Amino acid sequence: MDQLIQAILKGWQVIYDAFWEAYLQEGAPYGQTHDGMIPWMQDLAHHEEEMQNAEETAIWQKELADLRAKLKGQDLR
Repeated sequence: MDQLIQAILKGWQVIYDAFWEAYLQEGAPYGQTHDGMIPWMQDLAHHEEEMQNAEETAIWQKELADLRAKLKGQDLR
């Protein structure tokens, strides 16, 4: 069991280190502290959510335009 926990912790450390390196490469906009990395990661999550929403909106708009084109000129009564 201890080996499993150690492996999990090592995996988390690898992930954390990758985020830390990315944060430093971005110029550590909130300061070169681990506490500064937290709002940066929140910004990343917010940006990703906005990108996903924009993509979903674009898909919805295309599907709606396709439906309008398909229904154009049809008597729907």
